[in-house]
Amino acid sequence: QLVQEAERNNALLATRPVGKDDANEATLRQFRRLVDKDKVRQAVRFLTERGGGGTLDPNDLAEADPAGRTIREVLESKHPAQSDPDPSCFLDRPLPPLTQVEITSNHIERAARATKEAPDHAELRSELAAMASHIANEDVPWERLQALRACRLIGLDKQPKVRPIGIGEVLMRIMGKAIAKAVGVDAEIVCGADQLCAGLKGGVEGAIHTVSGEFDSGGVECAILVDATNVFNTMNRPAALWNVRILWPRCSRFLFNTYRGHAALYMRDQSAPLWSQGGTTQGDPLASLFYSVATLPLVWEMKRPADEGPQAWFADDSAKVRGLQPVREWWDELQRRGPLRDYHPNGKKSKLVVRAGCKERAREVFGDTDVEIVSGARYMGGFVGTAEGKRAYAAEKVEEWQRCVNRKADAAAKYPQAACTALTTSLQAEWDFFMRVMPEERATFQPLRDALTHYLTQLSSHAVTATEAQLMMLPARHGGIGVRDPMERVAAAYETSTKGTSLLVSTFQNGDPTDGPPFNPFQHRVDMQQAVQEGRRATDEAAKERFEDGL
Repeated sequence: QLVQEAERNNALLATRPVGKDDANEATLRQFRRLVDKDKVRQAVRFLTERGGGGTLDPNDLAEADPAGRTIREVLESKHPAQSDPDPSCFLDRPLPPLTQVEITSNHIERAARATKEAPDHAELRSELAAMASHIANEDVPWERLQALRACRLIGLDKQPKVRPIGIGEVLMRIMGKAIAKAVGVDAEIVCGADQLCAGLKGGVEGAIHTVSGEFDSGGVECAILVDATNVFNTMNRPAALWNVRILWPRCSRFLFNTYRGHAALYMRDQSAPLWSQGGTTQGDPLASLFYSVATLPLVWEMKRPADEGPQAWFADDSAKVRGLQPVREWWDELQRRGPLRDYHPNGKKSKLVVRAGCKERAREVFGDTDVEIVSGARYMGGFVGTAEGKRAYAAEKVEEWQRCVNRKADAAAKYPQAACTALTTSLQAEWDFFMRVMPEERATFQPLRDALTHYLTQLSSHAVTATEAQLMMLPARHGGIGVRDPMERVAAAYETSTKGTSLLVSTFQNGDPTDGPPFNPFQHRVDMQQAVQEGRRATDEAAKERFEDGL
């Protein structure tokens, strides 16, 4: 009787859902935990299995390293001793006056809110503001900052390469972000259209429109997409600090004080630290701005008249468009001038995109280099190449996003709030950017829309009709849930981007006018804001119509 009672009670218990194995359940729970911790992007990449290989153990052997070195040895090679700079690296200009930089508690508060694990206390904000102002305006001995500048060094698995990241002290990161908020606009002004990693809004979109548009126009033979080797850590620091003193004086004192010595880089389970002896620390909030200003002399040396084709720079990625022979001359000049400034172009990582019918001549012109000759290549989130190559690239991206949305649908059945947050605030931003830089047809995104309909079905726990899907794919202010319909946005997104970046693209194509002011970042910002506002109004009108049709 006891056995029968146990069997009867067991039959009344709910059975486990089919297909929900322990591994998948654990994955979904971890996804929800990451979203709850406000690590939405990390949660998205974890659930969709696009997070890379994660953090590497310093004692492990580095994959694809022909010398069989450990991760620590690879990281040590990426932090070489500082070389003596070439005299030509130093700008020969009068030193501008050093103006006072005022960091307020408001700067600190805004920076702290953007920093994970940052403390939040009114009195602490005032103290940090005073400390940041002191470092930005006074000559501070390195002994007083050495401990504050120490970092925890990790190696990220780039499959198969290793990227060094220095995780600085929380207080140092907050002060760095506060300085960037206070004087970052100066770097944006001096870099203009020449170096886009200084924070110019829509800069990457403008570069993609320029390079891809010039290639598609038919008036050029090729576009070279250049990558360099470990430039952030090998940049000559004395020359960089000198050039920053001339070009970005309001931040020069802070950078000098925090980079005048060799910062200790500590790794897990390692008794002795490595030392950051040159370049910038990847992970420093000021690293990108520091690098952008420091590399301006090289960018200016590589500029050519407008009729010789545009060039575009974003950090260590550069591009040049024109005929094969002029591009080869530009490449040779970069190979000559770059190493003098510790910028080493990597031919094996660079690509020469050539038009149909030009491959044979391209082999003649570039045959003695390591540059790969292709008919199309990815460029900063966009694509440069033939129409067939663009369609294939777009189809590949849509297929990837379709898989990601299906994984979100699995999560939506169990954790609907977390899944909705991850999709609306992170994942759909990926195809939003893609649509701004790639002029695709609506039909390209049909598989993605079908996946979103399935996602809405899982989210709402019932089969969603076409009308319900239309209403749910509206902004929240129009009765939807914030999931954007990709087929309705594709044309408007590209038009908004081209309008907003028109001044930047014109500067790339024609250069700064000889009889007028140079590129104006503030006018570009106004153009971007107006284009976004116009696009938003058009989107609202279309959403109202779809809402009324759905009703």
